Amino acid sequence: MWVRGWASDIEPSPCASPSDQLKPIPSTVTYRVLVTDEIDAEGVALLSADPRIVVDEVPTLPKDELLARIADYDAIVGRSATRISADVLEKARKLKVVGRAGVGVDNIALDTATALGIAVINAPAGNTIAVVELFFGTVISLLRYIPRADSSMHAGKWERSALLGEKLAVAATNAGLDCVWRSDPSFLRFGEISRAPAHGTGTDRRV
Repeated sequence: MWVRGWASDIEPSPCASPSDQLKPIPSTVTYRVLVTDEIDAEGVALLSADPRIVVDEVPTLPKDELLARIADYDAIVGRSATRISADVLEKARKLKVVGRAGVGVDNIALDTATALGIAVINAPAGNTIAVVELFFGTVISLLRYIPRADSSMHAGKWERSALLGEKLAVAATNAGLDCVWRSDPSFLRFGEISRAPAHGTGTDRRV
């Protein structure tokens, strides 16, 4: 729950002196945020550091418990485990923001959020480096026939000539993350990955 307190909302005490009645009464605004789905501690600390924000950090809640609690919050931050359905949003009378600590928003009823004026914010670049690493790990594994070679070796075979694979025209220029596909510099230059800055440098990453 968040409360606005204005000087005009407070009746002066009949015992207060005129000088006391003229003293400005500072307004305070407190926002209550529900954090769930095991959000990284650094992110929670950023919220908690703001004196205007009261953070309630809880494990992933069953839907009935979420429905019972959500009406008290101005914002909710979660990952994919918590489904922010239409009935949850309709129950959240004070909700202003749904924060998705990740890329996908398929667990959020976007149409309902839009209709209710609730902002939905995600982190589209949150897993960029992980995706790049997974992609190149998969490419190297496939082009060098590593899964086939592993199965062959476990079967007691030595098929070296049949499992040489393809030559990799990939140069790792920054700990394996800033890579150039030399045979075609435009290869895979698309999406969030292509727009992400090179890790540890001031240049664009090329993959």
